[in-house]
Amino acid sequence: HIQLYGSPSPERARSMSRQRKVSLTNPLIQETLLRLPSLREDSAGTVLLSSNSQEAEAVVSLYLQSGGAARLRRPPGVDLREALGGVVVQRFENKHLSQQYLAIEVDAERGGPRFKEDVVWHGTRLKRSDGDATLAHKLQSIAEHGFDPSRCIKGAHAEGGIWVASCPMESFGVGGDGLVAFIICLAKTTFNEWVDTSCARVLQRERVLPLYSLVHV
Repeated sequence: HIQLYGSPSPERARSMSRQRKVSLTNPLIQETLLRLPSLREDSAGTVLLSSNSQEAEAVVSLYLQSGGAARLRRPPGVDLREALGGVVVQRFENKHLSQQYLAIEVDAERGGPRFKEDVVWHGTRLKRSDGDATLAHKLQSIAEHGFDPSRCIKGAHAEGGIWVASCPMESFGVGGDGLVAFIICLAKTTFNEWVDTSCARVLQRERVLPLYSLVHV
């Protein structure tokens, strides 16, 4: 849940300088898109990926290439992936959400809205207002029901919205429990929903489809 005030922070400037936006043509994204129509009708949850699986490592690789772990300190000569250590990666599978997302045409006919499709990141973290909820509960809720635009009303906009960004800026994903959590998503946005070149506030749940969650310390 992103809040934008003032000029970019030093962390954001560093992240933007080395980030690489994830393309829709990325092999992992393409494989995910091909898999969506074949999901089971009753699928609505997460699948925990083996830490040494190619799929999990592909998600972590996208995270690092996009500017993730910008604040991570590492000794000289230590690879960023090695310094990051263990990462918990889950795949989101929800037939109903996928059908709703895929049904939205990017180039609408007869004067309808035109959308731009992108791979984006959503920072998910525990806040005081979450009470006794855990990060696992929040991720499971998103997997089952999708994002809730009304949760971002406070500190953002009267209409709420789902905050997404073209890169995983760590300050948006660090919770009070010390965990860093991001969800990589597909989003269909309008030009007016982009607050600047890197962040957007999407008003409709159906236009943001969560694909994977990534959690690390």
